[in-house]
Amino acid sequence: MSNTIEAEDRRFSIVFRFLGIINVIIASIWTLLIISPFDLSTNIQRIIAEGGPGTWFLLAYIVFIVGGVLGFFILSVIYGIYEVKGVRVNAIVTWIYLVLIYIGITVSSLLLGVAGYIGGSHYVMFHTSPETIHQILSPYIPFIRLFAVLAIIGILMGVISVIEADSR
Repeated sequence: MSNTIEAEDRRFSIVFRFLGIINVIIASIWTLLIISPFDLSTNIQRIIAEGGPGTWFLLAYIVFIVGGVLGFFILSVIYGIYEVKGVRVNAIVTWIYLVLIYIGITVSSLLLGVAGYIGGSHYVMFHTSPETIHQILSPYIPFIRLFAVLAIIGILMGVISVIEADSR
């Protein structure tokens, strides 16, 4: 079994594009939650405007849009170019990289957003002290860090995949 993509197996551009489309749907729902005129148990706009933990929510949104949506569409274009030119890529490295960055970016962004929402809700609605909010956010930090590291490892593997393909 070869670890390179053969002509009939070239589908990485389609997979990256598909994941990009899924992320567009998630980002659209997230955007609707932010701009919604309805009170969703707490007012997300106030949570963002108050800063502090609400900034986590906004940062997660931006990271997801840049990495989860734009990043996957750009990768789709890169692999589409490789497919058209007949450039062979290491399929094993590319699949591992694809899975790591998708899980890493998606989960770390969502955890960061959930933590920001919960911390921001406590801050805005209950005027919770910063020390208590820190205690609320602390359990999320190791998991956010873990999934961010997975994304970084995936990105580094992607760089290896692209450099290896370009050197052929």
